[in-house]
Amino acid sequence: MVKPLLFWQTRLQLCCSQLRLAFTAMMLNFISCVVLPTNVFAGDLQCEQVRISAHPNYPPFHWVQDGKLVGASIEITTKILDELDIKWTTHYVGPWKRVLHQAESGNIDLIPALKISEERQRFLTFTPTPFYDNPIAVFSLNSSVLGDVDELADLKGLAVSINAGDKHGNIIDSFLVENNVVEVIGLAENFRMLELERVDYFVTGKQTALAYLNSTQQIDKFKIALEINNAQIHHGFSKRSTCAHLVDAFSEKLAQKSENGDIIRAIEFYKHYWFERAMLKDK
Repeated sequence: MVKPLLFWQTRLQLCCSQLRLAFTAMMLNFISCVVLPTNVFAGDLQCEQVRISAHPNYPPFHWVQDGKLVGASIEITTKILDELDIKWTTHYVGPWKRVLHQAESGNIDLIPALKISEERQRFLTFTPTPFYDNPIAVFSLNSSVLGDVDELADLKGLAVSINAGDKHGNIIDSFLVENNVVEVIGLAENFRMLELERVDYFVTGKQTALAYLNSTQQIDKFKIALEINNAQIHHGFSKRSTCAHLVDAFSEKLAQKSENGDIIRAIEFYKHYWFERAMLKDK
């Protein structure tokens, strides 16, 4: 009877030892979860880096220069991600519609500084904090003989263009669709269509259009016939992105940079930078 008893005592000791090891591992795992890491997102190993892309021609917020994205929104976005200790890369993927498609499919994680629309909310989670105000403006030729534009309805029956892929809010977008708006790629081509009188009006973001007209010394050719609303632009994280959970922390940082003046300083800097580069090209 001694040998069977010794056998069961040995088995019991082995089981207790295994239970102690399992309990120790469980406690270590628990401690690693509750103790704050140096990186607030260190617990999420899936978000290895944030892939950023943007409209290729949306100064001073962002544009493509020598194959790379630059501008105020790119500078602020990358600074925030650095502060959150998150790796990032910027990608020029082509026209604006392709950028949106890449975000919808999850190949791009973050698009900075764009307007919110119902369509975009299907695949983007927007920051509660806006990046900046970018009112919608209706541009016409200074020499236009068309009557005054007091409201959106005055554009009915006229030839109107927008930048391909742009959204201006549900009310404006619905009106433009109903009135057969023409989609043209790029600010340069839209203003060229306006100058050649192939369209009567061009609807776009005020800040971006003025930056372009100033940089190309065309500001005297066109005028703002109507400022429709005070639209805001936000950052949008792809809902398919493994980094989408960053939206609240990112939004808090965005609010801080708005309050301390970093955003407006960046916008003013890139307005001048865009203008100076355009002047150098003309020399």
